[in-house]
Amino acid sequence: MKFLCIGILILTSGCASIGFQNQTNCIQGLICPEGPKIVPSATAQLVNLPKPNSQAVVAVYSFADLTGQRKSK
Repeated sequence: MKFLCIGILILTSGCASIGFQNQTNCIQGLICPEGPKIVPSATAQLVNLPKPNSQAVVAVYSFADLTGQRKSK
């Protein structure tokens, strides 16, 4: 039981973050949470991409027709 407790203590101690001396906003020197940030969305960059010169070629093989439109007669 003693070795189990020591093993659990060693394994879980790796999850704790330690604050360094030059960091600010640390809670008792253990964790230094970052404040909230406004991050720009990547969708604006995707919307503003130029249109491609040609259409993309797409092929699908071994796709079962579940619509019933291409029934064999």
